[in-house]
Amino acid sequence: MKTQYWIILVVIILLVGIGIGSLFTPKAPTVTVIGAQISSVNLSAIGLAFTVEIDSSYPVSIPIKSLTYTVAYQGREGPIQLASGEKSGMMIKPGKQELVIPVLVSNPSIIKSAFEVIRTGEIKLMINGNITPDILGIGPAVPFSKEVAVPVKLGDIGGDIISSVGSIAGSILQSSTS
Repeated sequence: MKTQYWIILVVIILLVGIGIGSLFTPKAPTVTVIGAQISSVNLSAIGLAFTVEIDSSYPVSIPIKSLTYTVAYQGREGPIQLASGEKSGMMIKPGKQELVIPVLVSNPSIIKSAFEVIRTGEIKLMINGNITPDILGIGPAVPFSKEVAVPVKLGDIGGDIISSVGSIAGSILQSSTS
């Protein structure tokens, strides 16, 4: 009879321990794309920066093993991949934080969207990716995905392209006079 009481007591202690442990186990962080903006434009590439918000329930900062992403233009015929990449060496702080991820798009596919951009004044991008925290060598991949309409100021783009053409023309003229 005493053995049965010990078994019941051990089972109760294990169940209580598992219940309390599950209350203190932090959830995986949530990642949300909150926006994107064009940072520079020239004849060969477009600089883009997208911002992700990370909400971490971990009580301490943890390293990011990898942050992978793809950026695609939402064209009429479907998505056209513009850029992809991977970042590492960043930290996830406790609570909410924003990370700005710079991307250089030097893909000729973006030229296909030029007419649509001029017509609407914006470009629709699909940003997808995963953040993998490094928790003692393991960590769940946390996906993020969002379609973002990035406003395009045609005056700024025209000025950037004109200044690029001007500097190219200036260097050609300078080398021809030497």
